[in-house]
Amino acid sequence: MMIEPINPFSAQNGLQKPTLESTSQQFEALIFRQFLEKALKPVFKSDLLGESNATETYRSFLVDGLSQAIASTQPLKLNQYLKSVDHEK
Repeated sequence: MMIEPINPFSAQNGLQKPTLESTSQQFEALIFRQFLEKALKPVFKSDLLGESNATETYRSFLVDGLSQAIASTQPLKLNQYLKSVDHEK
């Protein structure tokens, strides 16, 4: 009995294969999220706000939103760089 491998990107599953553009944008968002998480930490450490779960959740949403917004403009141009590297092969 032969078992056929499952293709997660088949039409049945309704998923589309990620493009270079979307993958590079997600990676840029991850880079900016890591940076902003560290950079904004001192902003949220104050006696006024305190350290609570609500503050941590708000900071997390803020960092996610900012990183996605910055990455949507693709300032690092990873997409263009990866395309140029791929064409050199």
